[in-house]
Amino acid sequence: MSAAKRTRSKGVGSIYKRNGVGAWIVSWTDELGRRRTRSSRTTDRAAADRILGKFVADAALRRDGVIDQRHDRFSKEARRPLLEHVAEYVTHCERAGQAPRHVVQKQRHLERLVAFAEIARLGDLGADELEDYLAGLAERGLSARSQNFARQIAVAFLSWCVKTRRVASNPLTVVPKRDEQRDRRRVRRPLTQDELEALLSVAREHGREEWYLAAALAGLRKGDLQRLVWADVDFELGTIRICDGKAKRVDLIPMHVRLREALAALKASRPTLPTSDVFPTTVTDRTRAKDFLRAGLAKEELVLDEHGNPIRNGKSKRAGYKTRIVLEDDEGRVLDLHALRTTLGTNLARAGVAPQVAQLIMRHSDYRTTLKHYTVLGLSDAAAAIDALPIAGGDGVGRDCATLRDLGRHGTTRDDKGVERQGPSKSVEDVRLRATGTDGDAAAQLGPRPPQAADSEVEAQRIRQRLERDPAPVGAKPCEQVPTRHFAGKARKPLPDVARQAFPASPEGMGDGAAEGTRTLDIQLGKLTLYQLSYGRVSGFRGPGPGWGILWWGLAWGSGPDGAELSTPWGSWTGGRAGNQCDWRGDLDGLEVGAYISGRQVTPTRPRTTMTTKNTIAPLEKLLSDTYTLYLKTQSYHWNVTGPMFTTLHNMFEAQYTELAMAVDEIAERLRALESFAPGSFSQFKERATVKEDTTVPKATDMIANLVKDHEEVARSAKAVIEGAEKDGDDATADLGVRRTDVHDKAAWMLRSHLEG
Repeated sequence: MSAAKRTRSKGVGSIYKRNGVGAWIVSWTDELGRRRTRSSRTTDRAAADRILGKFVADAALRRDGVIDQRHDRFSKEARRPLLEHVAEYVTHCERAGQAPRHVVQKQRHLERLVAFAEIARLGDLGADELEDYLAGLAERGLSARSQNFARQIAVAFLSWCVKTRRVASNPLTVVPKRDEQRDRRRVRRPLTQDELEALLSVAREHGREEWYLAAALAGLRKGDLQRLVWADVDFELGTIRICDGKAKRVDLIPMHVRLREALAALKASRPTLPTSDVFPTTVTDRTRAKDFLRAGLAKEELVLDEHGNPIRNGKSKRAGYKTRIVLEDDEGRVLDLHALRTTLGTNLARAGVAPQVAQLIMRHSDYRTTLKHYTVLGLSDAAAAIDALPIAGGDGVGRDCATLRDLGRHGTTRDDKGVERQGPSKSVEDVRLRATGTDGDAAAQLGPRPPQAADSEVEAQRIRQRLERDPAPVGAKPCEQVPTRHFAGKARKPLPDVARQAFPASPEGMGDGAAEGTRTLDIQLGKLTLYQLSYGRVSGFRGPGPGWGILWWGLAWGSGPDGAELSTPWGSWTGGRAGNQCDWRGDLDGLEVGAYISGRQVTPTRPRTTMTTKNTIAPLEKLLSDTYTLYLKTQSYHWNVTGPMFTTLHNMFEAQYTELAMAVDEIAERLRALESFAPGSFSQFKERATVKEDTTVPKATDMIANLVKDHEEVARSAKAVIEGAEKDGDDATADLGVRRTDVHDKAAWMLRSHLEG
């Protein structure tokens, strides 16, 4: 140690050279009392003295409180690469137990924000950069909700940086939110009671009724249904416990008696353990769309190319056309699994449940969320509220409105001439029909109602009460006198002449006027706009000549040549006319169709065919082999990846091979369910797989490129499983193929995004 070091003491630091050579070494005591040593990186003694003096002076200023020590940490963190902070934030989210899918979304949005803003340091991220990024998302056509989601992720990231003392404040909070109400892309609508019953009837035939009941009567989300085990269902208390839900808390939900009975029957039908899944098989989006289609809640349309021509399934002229299931109505409102939660919220509001109680049942953190997004009320609800208002004396419309329901069912009133008659007065009917937007003389045009050929007098009485409660809309003009209306770009066609010509063959009293008053069901108006008349071409016709079927006032009627056997969506018969038919022997365009006739739900069943597996086993074995090979390959890359993207790719590869490991087990078990042994050796996998193993250790970018190709290959294998399963009529295997295709398409997309730019 040199003499210079010994002479510089008493708080002014020391300066020396190691072994008398090299750069000067400076040593001083910092503001926390710790001894610090650092090279001055110079051999000039005067320069080294100035450097040491600066360190000593800074320590004194911080010790005396002149300089805030926190600013030093902020400056240090601000100089670090921004992607390092992003990686540490992603690791924090994973350790906090957030959903892997949500963590991946956060990482993707933050990396895209960094790339879009072209910034490298944490201190460069500000409100202007986020504003520009959100504007770019808007230019790409993303909705206001998607933009707010990206904003939320960025704000949460910088809030975490504030908590961990990386920045002093969050500058992104000043960025305003986008108005989601003015730019709603996906609006869900609630199901009416008849629609819900039709869906449950279809689901009951396929063993899925409990799934839809839990969503519609308990408000369970798809993830809740997938995680629900029998230990969470308490039949004695009548509650369902939701653990690890969206809010990351434990919730208790009361069970509706119908749901409790359905779950009890389901549990009794098979052996279960407390840890067994209530729903071992998830109802996929594809299966749910088919259920909605069978229940009449969706429609099937042709897939068109860019020139507007339908696309065939193959190159053969005999090949059919591709179709897709449309779950949107004419107003663009969507029906999906989450729409059943909307149905629950709407029904709670109609039942007069307090918003705070509805919030508790729906498991929302704020009752305003329940009212804003899950409660859809229409004119019928407003009219019911007005009917419930007490009226203080007086004659005329006000009194009639107050007693509308009682008069419509049981009351007697006097007409304009003072004669007593059953049912509501004309003023009552006028008031009710004005609420639907129609008035006039169409009721007279419709003529007398058809005779009630009910199975019993009780049934006939119930039909008469329903018809008196919901009379025909007054003033609905004949179709040819009303201009064609356009809704959502589509014209509603008037009733064809050939349908009106069918009425002479219908029961006596159904004149031409009965065929002319039409009104379309409005989901939100409910019973105020009864679906007075619907018509459609007869399907399943056998015999000479054409035929037509008519649904009028809840009854099915039809006409056709004598001796012809006719079947319509509302019933079937033999001969020229029929009424109040409640059996089903037809098939409408190859689809299962239900009829609601005389107040009863008639549910058809298509004859089941014996399922074969000749087209399914080989594609399943290939999918299993490809999945297992890709699992080993991804795990190898997880172990051996290196480079600046190590943390990101290491975690991504781990998530992917973990998912693949579970998929291998699911595919193999499906093979065993089909009474086929699953391949289980490397030689068998190698013989069937098209994904090739990798014995090298490529660069990180090459690993990503290899996995992109492999995921695309496995997706093709999954599509082959779908095709084979559909040929064999195996819906469960087809659903498995759909799920695997979706997983691999998303994995390839996420990997491919790391190669862009």
